[in-house]
Amino acid sequence: MIQARVLVEQKSLGVDLDRPEPRQGSMVTPVQQAKRYADSLPPSERPTVLITCDFGTFRLYDLEADPLARTPQSEFTLADLPEHINEIGRLFTHENSRVVQQERLSVKAGRRVARLHDSLAKCFEHPDDPAEHDALAMLTVRLVFCLYAEDANLFKPDALRDYVAASTPDRLGEDLYDLFEVLDTPIGKRRRYLPEPLKAFPYVDGGLFADRIDVPPLTGELRDALLDISEGFDWSGITPSFSAPSWRRRSAMTNGARAACTTRPSGTSTVSSTRCSSTG
Repeated sequence: MIQARVLVEQKSLGVDLDRPEPRQGSMVTPVQQAKRYADSLPPSERPTVLITCDFGTFRLYDLEADPLARTPQSEFTLADLPEHINEIGRLFTHENSRVVQQERLSVKAGRRVARLHDSLAKCFEHPDDPAEHDALAMLTVRLVFCLYAEDANLFKPDALRDYVAASTPDRLGEDLYDLFEVLDTPIGKRRRYLPEPLKAFPYVDGGLFADRIDVPPLTGELRDALLDISEGFDWSGITPSFSAPSWRRRSAMTNGARAACTTRPSGTSTVSSTRCSSTG
């Protein structure tokens, strides 16, 4: 069965699709109402197309091309519907199914994880040494978790990106070491005079950041790669497994760190054994 990623906001005949209506304490148009509902769904269940309709007019919004749904990609009346049947039919083809979209997302995520892993590997003197390989694998998955967390609203938006952007290649290794230590420390047990940028990060339990990693000196290439993959991709749609024990097992595999994230055809996104808390 094809699982289309389409959300329809259906209004009564004659309702003005441009007129805001009171909804949950604010005035929103039908498409804003649809977008608000779509954003409230789990990342793996969010639609890629919104449709608003009052039985007389149909508007289609492509969220891939226009994430804020500012302008409809297509608008037509009920009388013109027969001329747009193929356009609507394409929304329900196999190529636009949730399974295919998630497979594409998984491939894109994998390429970015591979780039991150390869950039990190260049920073280690002996990346194939068992101890350094373990550190490389754990460092990779920690950074992928942070990328996921800032897009999935577990961190503040762009928290990792802003933190990395404020650092420099010669300081980045030490800054990441400090970040990992803070993420493993409950709010109430942190240093009183913690630097302001680190105060923005919550406590993450589950053991992912428990072990201290000797982060090597990092390079400008790694910093640029981290900023690029943070800005150019929405990591909230991946299905990562971030329990520390599982990554200790995976680190024995040569390409273990490259398999940091996948998407599930079932449409369920999970973070295993890892939780964030912004309170002590």
